[in-house]
Amino acid sequence: MRIVDTSSCKLICSGNQLDECFLHKNASQWRQVASFLENKEIYCSWFQPDHGRVDDQFPVLRIHNQYYNIPLRIQKHIFRHVRLNATFVNREVTPNGLTKLRIPQALLMEKQRTARRFMVRVPHPPTPILAY
Repeated sequence: MRIVDTSSCKLICSGNQLDECFLHKNASQWRQVASFLENKEIYCSWFQPDHGRVDDQFPVLRIHNQYYNIPLRIQKHIFRHVRLNATFVNREVTPNGLTKLRIPQALLMEKQRTARRFMVRVPHPPTPILAY
């Protein structure tokens, strides 16, 4: 994970601070970190660039008052509970009235790609050939 420069961004939604001791003990074991973060969106803070749109928002983890980017592998664990359906909208309104993404754009594209792969289509019956 890399430190993110948030000086030119505005905070959309603040997440809880992650315990630094937990990460240092398990830093080499990403599976333990990922399983700890599974379905725990409360640790994600969302930022939006100053001159950006809602689609430009990105999630970060706050560790020892510094913000770190979240690798796609960890994002998959954090947002595992979000399911795509025909009426899925990737936006929600925060309690303070700002609009934020439900899941990161990169993860949304990955989920859509996976959903397309498993989409079942009913074959159309062949059209009858009429002989005159």
